Amino acid sequence: MRLSATGQLAKSAKGTSGVICALTDGKRTAERAADRLKSVIGQRAPRFDGAKVTVLTGDSPGVKVTVPDRPEDKRAGRLLTSNIDLQLALSDL
Repeated sequence: MRLSATGQLAKSAKGTSGVICALTDGKRTAERAADRLKSVIGQRAPRFDGAKVTVLTGDSPGVKVTVPDRPEDKRAGRLLTSNIDLQLALSDL
């Protein structure tokens, strides 16, 4: 993995999601990253329910995962603080 960033997406005050974007060195690595993310999402249900994984193509291949924030979390940023499983899935690409 060449670069990653974690942030928030807000469609409304109550409709927020955590987002991780990771640039990779090629399409194969991006697809491998997507498979790892999907595996973690499936294993950790319902923690990441509603998550969407997208392989990014073009000049900067990579992967993006968007995870809706849950009302019971009461705060944004859980992908950086308490639910780091998705970050760990990308750590050794």
